[in-house]
Amino acid sequence: MIFLILSSAFLVVILNIGLGFFVWLKNKKNLNNIFFAVFSISIGLWILSSYLAIFWGNVNFFGRLGFISSIATISFLFLFAYIFSYAEIFSIKKFILILFPPIIFIIFSFADFMVKNIRIENYHLLGEFGPAYPYYRFFVIFYVFSAIFILIKKYFKSSGFEKIQIKYIFLGIGLFAFPTMITNLILPGFLNIRDFNAFGPLFSIFMVGFISYAIVRHQLLDIKVIIQRGIIYSILLAIIVGFYLLVIFILESIFREITSSAVIFSAGLTVVLGIFSVPIIEKYFRRLTDKIFFKDKYDYSLALHELSSVLNKNLETEKILSVAFEKIRKIFKVNEVDFVMNVKDDEEISNVGKRRGAKLALPVRLENETIGALFLGEKLSGDHYSGEDITLLKTFSHQAAVALKKAELYEKVKKYSKELEEKVKRRTAKIEKLQIEQRQVMIDISHSLQTPLTVIKGELEFIEKQLPKNFKEKIGDKLNIFGKSIDGVSKLIYDLLKLAKLESQEDGFEKEKVDLSRLLENLIEYFNIIVENKKILLESRIAKEVYIVGDERKLEELIINLLSNAVKYIANDRKIFVKLYKSGEFAKFIIEDTGIGIAKKDLPNIFNRFYRVKEFKNFQKGTGLGLAICKTIVEKHGGKIKVKSRIKKGTKFIIILPIN
Repeated sequence: MIFLILSSAFLVVILNIGLGFFVWLKNKKNLNNIFFAVFSISIGLWILSSYLAIFWGNVNFFGRLGFISSIATISFLFLFAYIFSYAEIFSIKKFILILFPPIIFIIFSFADFMVKNIRIENYHLLGEFGPAYPYYRFFVIFYVFSAIFILIKKYFKSSGFEKIQIKYIFLGIGLFAFPTMITNLILPGFLNIRDFNAFGPLFSIFMVGFISYAIVRHQLLDIKVIIQRGIIYSILLAIIVGFYLLVIFILESIFREITSSAVIFSAGLTVVLGIFSVPIIEKYFRRLTDKIFFKDKYDYSLALHELSSVLNKNLETEKILSVAFEKIRKIFKVNEVDFVMNVKDDEEISNVGKRRGAKLALPVRLENETIGALFLGEKLSGDHYSGEDITLLKTFSHQAAVALKKAELYEKVKKYSKELEEKVKRRTAKIEKLQIEQRQVMIDISHSLQTPLTVIKGELEFIEKQLPKNFKEKIGDKLNIFGKSIDGVSKLIYDLLKLAKLESQEDGFEKEKVDLSRLLENLIEYFNIIVENKKILLESRIAKEVYIVGDERKLEELIINLLSNAVKYIANDRKIFVKLYKSGEFAKFIIEDTGIGIAKKDLPNIFNRFYRVKEFKNFQKGTGLGLAICKTIVEKHGGKIKVKSRIKKGTKFIIILPIN
């Protein structure tokens, strides 16, 4: 029995002193933590002194040390309650005033003013009360009840998180203080019963239990205890599952002995039960231990960075909310996160939160506009949301408001862009239809005019042959002008028809392997005969075996048009230079002349239909369709045509065609 009492006392001493040092080490600068630490350590010293006096000897020293420890316990109990409730008005003067009576009683304890003739009888600590003892009783009652009154008052003024903390402080201190006052003050002081003196401080085990629980569950004294699911959880689960499987194995063995003919059946049943029931046990055990093992700690700055990244990386409202919710669940370990749009005020947010059973509701506001509200369910650990949690979530809510507004604007722009795109598509389709109709009209008109012009040309030639010689000499020039005009109109119609067919893809465009090198060499040989009489120097540098896929007839027409223009508008040194070479996946050929050049203002328009440069009026008239035809041929081959020119210096055409 004595061994059991000593073991219990030693355990309570260790728990009290351990709790005191733990609280102090967690926050050495906080007065709350310091006063509670001294209070808890004093209890441990009180118990230790009492039992050392009883079982170790040196009764006078340890007995008085126990008395001093009890005074310190009462004093720092009051100081802890006071600073916990009135930290904002606490001062050095009040600290000295509160500690003045206990210091006097401690001084009295060294003499016989408090207790004298301390002795041990039947494992009980006995002695005679001194003249100061009645005042000591008043001191204890006053300080203890004052501390409890302060906590009760604080409890009714508090709410939420703080109120729960005070409840556990009150329960712990109450279950320690009242039994201890009965065993160590009322019974010996008023009834002279001293058999239970040594047991009074042991009631501090309740205080240790409730305070420890409040620290673990509700972060009392701003202490966050982190217990992560890991090896402890694995060991406990293994023990439970192992015991369960052992029971199944034993039952299976019994069942097998009773029904020896059903060995296979009983073994199979055991395996099935093991496979399907163990996951159920694990799931239940996980849910049961969440409150203990789900106290994960997060890094504030890292959590804020992760949440900010979610808001910055996403532009769609649904994406922002879904990814942010998942991140919040992971950081805060909550069972539910939700967001409600278009709530009007705090009262509506509160009502919605109550209906949803949310543990925390935060408005999401941008300036004076409430965009919505964020609702969080209970943490898996059962803990309440701390001040740090709320600060982080408020910061996130401000950023979320901006992100949601940005997403709303993005969705409006996206919707408008889609509508605009549809309008553009409809408009483009309409324009393409008009262009097709226009080309068809051009083709129809060209076909319709070509035949009458041919007839007129034939009739004109017939009339010219039938006219008398003297009359022919008089009107011969006019007949020539008339004939040339018909030829010009015929050429214009021919070019219009050609361009319309090219653009409408009705020209029988063929794609085959074309030796561009050979084609250019043949055309240059032909043009050399033409330019020789005009005293024009035609130079060329043509790479061998440059092949492309295209229509050889159209490519020939392209080269002839460009070379004809070079010959037509030649001037200055009267030189034309042709070059062909490969450049990566492209074939490039250049036609450069020393002609009259094209003004910078005209360059953007020379490939337009019917565009004529005014400076060319002294040269041969064209239809204004040649370069438009060239551009269309190049584009039909998937290439590009560029032009560079300077007045009185010359013009360079650069054609780039894909080899494949």
